[in-house]
Amino acid sequence: GGGHDGAFEATLVELKDGRLYMLLRTAWDWFWEAYSWDKGLSWRQVGPSNIPSGSSPGCLKRLASGRIALVWTSPLAGGQPRPLAEVLSRLPPLKASEYFYIVPNPSLGGRQVSIMFSEDETKTWTRPIVIGRESIEKAGLRYVFLFAPEPGLLWIRCNGSHSGIAVSGHEADLVKK
Repeated sequence: GGGHDGAFEATLVELKDGRLYMLLRTAWDWFWEAYSWDKGLSWRQVGPSNIPSGSSPGCLKRLASGRIALVWTSPLAGGQPRPLAEVLSRLPPLKASEYFYIVPNPSLGGRQVSIMFSEDETKTWTRPIVIGRESIEKAGLRYVFLFAPEPGLLWIRCNGSHSGIAVSGHEADLVKK
């Protein structure tokens, strides 16, 4: 532990107006977001997003439909992230080892892998759809990957410290949920 403080392991997507949108992994229970107007040479409006995170990187992808998808790990329903106001009042954060764990942590309630979609260039998102949940057998779910091998077909993979999950589905079915 302790090696995961700060903001790092970003995922980004180009918006239709040419800006880049970036979500950054943090040890602060929430993704942070930033925008670039110059193809990534500089970043502005850097700050917390409204997306709770399980201290793992996410994966943004523009789909053939024009939607933007985000796959990520978040705390299970019983494990709520710290309120954003508390996070901001305590920067810099406590050591990441206090929030970063390998096996499910009963106080945080474990993690779940979810997907959601934006049809308005990340201004709003659909309700998250849970793809998989952490368990003792599937401990430490962390790194998510989203592939779209053909329009409308999604392959999602999440690697864990001891195992992983892989699912496939159709975008149209997931958006309807």
